[in-house]
Amino acid sequence: MSNICPKIASESSVYELTSVLNFLGNDRVEHNISRIILGLVSSISIDENPDVKKLNILMSVLKVKYNLRDVKAVAGDSTLDYNTIFNLCVSLLDHSSDLNGECFFSLCSVLQQTLLLMGKDTFYSSVTNIVMKCKQDLTLFVNSGDIEESKYAYTSRPEVSLRIFETVFAALLQKQEVDNTFNPNEIEKNKLVDEDMHNLIASLVWCGVEHISIQTLQSLIPKVLMYGTDITLLQKIWRHTTESFQSDLSHTFQILCILAQFYLPCGSQNVQISYNVAEENIFWKILQSGLISTDPLARKKALYLMKRAVDGFCHKNTSFTLQCPDAVFWWDPNYSSKIWEQFFLIIESLEEKQVHLIRPVLPVVNFLSTPSKEGKVLHISLILCVFCRIISHDNSFVVKWGIINFVRIHRECHFVRYGNTILGFLDPLMNAVNNSALYSGNPEQCCVSEVGEALQYLFESVIVESSHDECRAFFCCLLDVINCISWAPVPLFNVTYALACVPSIPVWDEQRLGVVKDFISEALRCQCTFIRGAIQCMLLTTTIHFADCDSLSVCTVSHYLGIYRSSESLKRGTSSWHDTVEWIKMFVSKEDAARFVNMTLSTSADGVCLSTRAVARMVILLCDAALLPCCMMDETCSLARSLYTVLSCFHNCEKRLYASEAVQNHALQLIMCLLNESHTMSGDDLVRKTVSSHVNLMMDQIFAFISRRMSSVTHLQDYHLVDTYLSALSVFADEPRLMPEVKANLRKLEDIALQVLVAPTAPPMCHYFSIKALSYISYWLRKHCHCTCAASKPCVILQRQSILISHIVRNGKLNSPPVKQDTELKLTRDLQRLWGKLTSGYLEAGWSIVANFLHSCHSAEDQVLSLRNAEDIVSDIAIALEIGGMNVLVPLMNIMEKMLPKYLISEMFKLVSSCWKMIFELRKTELFWTTMEAFIQMLFQPSVMATATCRDHLLQYSDKIFFHGQAITGLCNMLVMQLQKVVTLSSPDILEYYCTIMVEALTFGPVHRRDQRVIMDTCRFISSLGDKCSINELISNDCCVDNEVRARAVQLLLSACGSSRSHQVAGKLMDALILKDQTESSCKNRYYGDSYLHRLKHRIMQSLLILEPLLDREMAEKLMLWLQDSLLMESQQPSVRYQQEWLLVRLVYHHLDLRDRLWDTFEQAREKRSGSICSFIAVAYHVSCVLNDEQEMFVERSVHKILPWCMAQHFSMRLYAQTALLKLFALCKLQHHDQIAEKYAIVESSLQASMAHGNTVKNAQKLQEDFYFSAFHPVEHYTLETVFYDLPRLANITCEEWISTALLKLCGMSRMNHIALENSNIALKQFNAAAWVLKTSTGTEDNGADMIGVHKNVQKKLVPWCSTFPGQDLGSELRQKREEGLIVVASLIDRLPNLGGLSRTCEVFGVSEYVVGNLKYTEDKQFRSLSVTAEQWVPISEVKPQFLSMYLEAKKKDGYTLIGAEQTSNSTRLNDFKFTQKTLLLLGNEKEGIPADLLPFLDVCVEIPQEGVVRSLNVHVTGALFVWEYMRQQALAGTHSNRVHSQEEET
Repeated sequence: MSNICPKIASESSVYELTSVLNFLGNDRVEHNISRIILGLVSSISIDENPDVKKLNILMSVLKVKYNLRDVKAVAGDSTLDYNTIFNLCVSLLDHSSDLNGECFFSLCSVLQQTLLLMGKDTFYSSVTNIVMKCKQDLTLFVNSGDIEESKYAYTSRPEVSLRIFETVFAALLQKQEVDNTFNPNEIEKNKLVDEDMHNLIASLVWCGVEHISIQTLQSLIPKVLMYGTDITLLQKIWRHTTESFQSDLSHTFQILCILAQFYLPCGSQNVQISYNVAEENIFWKILQSGLISTDPLARKKALYLMKRAVDGFCHKNTSFTLQCPDAVFWWDPNYSSKIWEQFFLIIESLEEKQVHLIRPVLPVVNFLSTPSKEGKVLHISLILCVFCRIISHDNSFVVKWGIINFVRIHRECHFVRYGNTILGFLDPLMNAVNNSALYSGNPEQCCVSEVGEALQYLFESVIVESSHDECRAFFCCLLDVINCISWAPVPLFNVTYALACVPSIPVWDEQRLGVVKDFISEALRCQCTFIRGAIQCMLLTTTIHFADCDSLSVCTVSHYLGIYRSSESLKRGTSSWHDTVEWIKMFVSKEDAARFVNMTLSTSADGVCLSTRAVARMVILLCDAALLPCCMMDETCSLARSLYTVLSCFHNCEKRLYASEAVQNHALQLIMCLLNESHTMSGDDLVRKTVSSHVNLMMDQIFAFISRRMSSVTHLQDYHLVDTYLSALSVFADEPRLMPEVKANLRKLEDIALQVLVAPTAPPMCHYFSIKALSYISYWLRKHCHCTCAASKPCVILQRQSILISHIVRNGKLNSPPVKQDTELKLTRDLQRLWGKLTSGYLEAGWSIVANFLHSCHSAEDQVLSLRNAEDIVSDIAIALEIGGMNVLVPLMNIMEKMLPKYLISEMFKLVSSCWKMIFELRKTELFWTTMEAFIQMLFQPSVMATATCRDHLLQYSDKIFFHGQAITGLCNMLVMQLQKVVTLSSPDILEYYCTIMVEALTFGPVHRRDQRVIMDTCRFISSLGDKCSINELISNDCCVDNEVRARAVQLLLSACGSSRSHQVAGKLMDALILKDQTESSCKNRYYGDSYLHRLKHRIMQSLLILEPLLDREMAEKLMLWLQDSLLMESQQPSVRYQQEWLLVRLVYHHLDLRDRLWDTFEQAREKRSGSICSFIAVAYHVSCVLNDEQEMFVERSVHKILPWCMAQHFSMRLYAQTALLKLFALCKLQHHDQIAEKYAIVESSLQASMAHGNTVKNAQKLQEDFYFSAFHPVEHYTLETVFYDLPRLANITCEEWISTALLKLCGMSRMNHIALENSNIALKQFNAAAWVLKTSTGTEDNGADMIGVHKNVQKKLVPWCSTFPGQDLGSELRQKREEGLIVVASLIDRLPNLGGLSRTCEVFGVSEYVVGNLKYTEDKQFRSLSVTAEQWVPISEVKPQFLSMYLEAKKKDGYTLIGAEQTSNSTRLNDFKFTQKTLLLLGNEKEGIPADLLPFLDVCVEIPQEGVVRSLNVHVTGALFVWEYMRQQALAGTHSNRVHSQEEET
């Protein structure tokens, strides 16, 4: 039994001491040792920290005395009192301050050596006493609730008691090994290892203090088991482990790994006590939990244990099956070994991060999941473990592959039939699905993603293949899992869409509908409104498919449907509404409908826990389902009768002063909801008419009620009621059928509100109510009344608003909110927040009244200025911006819109700057868009844009808008739409001064991040669903807003081109576009497909193509020079090159005098960039095709210029030139240019012959059939459709750049004067992108569904289980000496790289011990650079060179064969030498080899055969060859012995 602290017990120190004692004389050895021990003990005091050197010397002396036990018995030595030394060590251990220091370990070593030297009686007496004391201390520790408190509960620390325990049991075991007289009887054993000891050790293992638990497992338990020879302790720990593994999985694996030699015994580790847990089903379930853990260390430990267990069954070579109904493991010696090998291959490979290491191994999953002839290969839970690891990988490709292939093999394995096993897999599956990166695909294909399609297939297969109860369990569990996940919008849509597409099956009851309702209210808060609405539509469809109608009630369904937003999903007239109506018909009868209406719409409906929106929505649904009639019929319950009942509370409300206001408030809310819910997408119908007609009959009474409440809402708590009344005004005013009554009653309400507002004693809430009502009335007047001031007629607006305007504008009252009453001076936090809303709303209402007045009456401006001058109003606006809150921004900017640029421009633009800053503080709110729209309308209006002093300010803010528009989708659309309005209201000539804005708009469009592109692709797919998804009928899709900016900019461009100054505008725009290209290209010489620079150049070329017909001769020449330089100097992307060539063709076509410049470029291309010649060849060919006059001359010149390039060295240039010439010769024949045809007939025949074989045939055919040479016409196809849709599509630029004619029409495009909207034929639509274009574009992503061929050889690290160490906490154990085998002695080597490399070799091949001359070598950088942490895992000892002779002699006595790697006269060849198991290999010095004085100690010298002339190998290489040969022979011997053993068993 080795010492528990091997690093202290240096072999060299013992040899040194032995040599000194031998020098003093053998007859005095015992006496000298005793004197040394007594002297050292007397020098050590309890009161002070002992000297580590003295302790080490004492330990060495005691060890020498113990080694001399065979010479003379020392047990009865009377000169030494070992009890004194023992007690001294225990006392020093109790007082030790550093429990991890060298002094503490030295004391433990001294204690162990002292125990070994004691006599039997003294030994057992000391051991019993110290064990009882340590048991008491540790029991007190484990019974403490908190380790921090336990430190002060007793004087002895658990670490000390544990270490003493280890020392005692180590001594006991060593005593038993060397002396049979010390074998204790059963009574003495039970005193030390009894039931209490077992319970104590188990408590220490689960004490919750990690280092105590590890110390107990690593050091104490193995010694206790070997001493007690009883499995009771193992059983107790295992039982506790199985009961608690789910709560502490990490600790469970820590226990199993440290005690693996006892729980999973194997042939390579000979242990006397074992309890094989691999034969229990729960063990394999624990391993499965570890394999799918998110903790990498837990996975590593689980894999280690699983490999060890499987290796055990493999060595037994017998069949095994767990005797339980849910067995997850079995073993068949015929095929299980190969299967588990593949299982471990895929599990280990999935720990890698690089996809190229994992991808070749993935097909192994298909092998594991394919049943063999004998039955199932692996239990389904193990296959699901593999899929859990796959779908939890960091790489999206691996996850996507896992999801798709799991679904693919779902039907083969019948996963659903395994109940809880598959239900437990739903959680990791849905968490894996919740990854937006999985849904990126080809945006050109507007279809559901591969993962979404796989999920749909999975859900369908569950319904088709499973029983109803299995389906119920599956989809209920799925709903619970979905409800527990925080979803990203795109994955959630794909999941809900997959659910919505499966067949109907009744599996969700009322409780599940409640889960869906809570999920909608809590989870659907994503910012993308379009996707959020689509998810609601899918969830509603899913509910209709899965709801168990027999278990539903009308109230439950009403409560559930009330959560859907009418603006995003459940709106009357949409497909979702129609589906819901048909669903309600399935389980609701007319009697059920009548009971629901009578219960919820009666005056005594206080006990109904339904929102008014839910009630109103269900009532309208019942009407549409023909379950509730609209008109009164006898005594039958009807909508009309119910409305009469609801509205009856308003009858004579002016006289019924004591009527219940709560009932009236509820009725008002209900009729508002009924009006909102009855609104249909397809116009009026009977239901809407019924509701509006009954409300219209009571309109006078309702307004009377609101007017009366205006003076009675006196408390701040009535704030929400006031909002309800104001909302009612808005709802009534928006209903056309109520307009006459509303118009009549608004006049009365206005008078009452004005009276309340001017009353000085009215409460603040009344003032707030009145001014908010007046604000709405002013808005209503602005919207529905027209100013007649210009017609010299009395203006209704001026008459009705003058008194109000005078009251709130005069004397600066606009910024004077109500003052708190005495009862409101001390408010709670909630009331204080309501007061803040009240004051902010009051200021917003006052400024809104002024803004509405200014925008509705022509004389309003004069009236307002007569009450307060412009300087004071500007000052009031500045104050309002500071105190009014964010809601006041819109009315303030509406007022500033009227004042710009007439008054105080410099001061006004200071306010504009303040508004800009405040708007961006609202970035994350809906108010941002309202305020930004008002800001843009304020700045970009005709009068301001036409003012020269304002232009610089407008350009600055436009730059800011375009900058922020890169990240804020839809922002730039506002600006361009406003510019369109400005052009409509004024003239296109105004754009001449804003060419910068035009250029930014024409080239606008950011390169979206991958997640943004995924969202856009999802929105496109939702749009493609059309009416099937109600969101398409309610909200417009924003996925094309970037294209819309450019489309509207094109409309502005064409408007400017049609103005009186079109040539000047075109010239400025051309210069600005060229400058932008040069600026952006100056910092980048190369660019890639679909990059920002590529897209920018593409857009610039599109704009220049539109401008081309408007350019004069000078502008055209300038543009041509720029195009030629661009083609000569840069290698352009296909889409850019096509347009540049097309533009050159049109310039040469329209300006005949520019043709000579074209021919010059042929020569320049040869000098600057020969690759550009293909472009100029294409230009020459297309110009030849479109010319009418002088065509023959131009064709001949083209042939002359192109012909030399037919012999170009580069294949593509040669092919391009040859193809162009053949096309030109065909053109000559078609146009009857016989002279050219005859002149070059021999050339034509030569070209045809040369292109008739080899790769040229195929490539030439592709080039000739390409749209660019076969169908494209530079003049006839000069349309917006070609520029913005066909050419980008055929050039294979991302579809984000395609602008359809439908979008162009939507953005105001119509018939223009110089460019058509659409092509007159469909020639280009019949073509796809050419192959060579596809090759130059960026590749598509890997398809996760593609099956990968199985590779027999895959790259992986060799990780045998016996070399797999499950955690760093086992490092100290691993450095212990391994079983007796090869010892490599490198004490003679002095070069650190060689020593470091040898340590790595020794660790890899499992050498038992590695001996060096100095342990400090292992800390050197040179050593560690070669060892790569091997020194942490291989047992390393120190023997100095001068003590090698003694060390070798001792090892020979221990039975080792000593061999030296040296060339001698009698040396044996390595390939002829047979190694024994216990071998010591001595390596010589790099230069000197093995010294001559050490050769006699060796049994044999072995040399490596060599053929070369160099004298010897490097010592590291030599050592590696010896180690490998030793391991090879031992492995063969082990294989042979195993084969013999198996044959003996068979016989």
